[in-house]
Amino acid sequence: MVKLDQRLSTVFSLCDKCDVFADIGSDHGKLPVALLQSGIINRALITDINSKPLENSEKCALRENVAEKCGFFLGDGLSAIEGFSPQGIALCGMGGRLMADILERGREIAVKAEYIILQPMKAHEELLEYLDLNGYEILCERITADKHLFYHIYKAAYKNLPARKRDYYERLFSEKLICAFDPIMRRYLEYRLEVARKISDNVRNGSSRENGETSGELVRQIEKRLVRYENRFDN
Repeated sequence: MVKLDQRLSTVFSLCDKCDVFADIGSDHGKLPVALLQSGIINRALITDINSKPLENSEKCALRENVAEKCGFFLGDGLSAIEGFSPQGIALCGMGGRLMADILERGREIAVKAEYIILQPMKAHEELLEYLDLNGYEILCERITADKHLFYHIYKAAYKNLPARKRDYYERLFSEKLICAFDPIMRRYLEYRLEVARKISDNVRNGSSRENGETSGELVRQIEKRLVRYENRFDN
């Protein structure tokens, strides 16, 4: 069976059984191949905007003897599988703003899916803002770490919900994971606090052009959330 790293293993764990699964921007095809091998999905639609990554996906599927259950599509976002209605969709390894754009441009396909797994590499708060304002429900949240990098992972589905308003810091730092005292979330908060304090110190020393008020508020917001972890053991 194809081997997945910690990031894709977490994504894999959130995928439900379904007939057709689409991996958009697959890069190497490992996720859909693993899902096929495990019997979680019956067919895979594998796409990429560039030909070389799509070739890598085809080679992976051939090597793992599941190519006959795969369709390979060269194209941009969900438009590459126009005419299909996958029950499961994965968007992994892109920026949050790009993911929001892909969901918006492929809205007709996205809203019909039973679930969408989203793993942004950056700007996860911008992706969450899009989901909040466009009728999606966050079914599940995870955070994982691999080689000193943190990955936010969301499982969402379109439910035609009214627009939800959360402030920037609520989207930046998951309330659900903090309430669950997730240990990786704590490590993430501690990492972000260290970075924010350095920026704040540089602002005070005049060696940075960052907005001092903004960096100071970020420090306060993170400290407030970390206190809840400490209080858990004091009560």
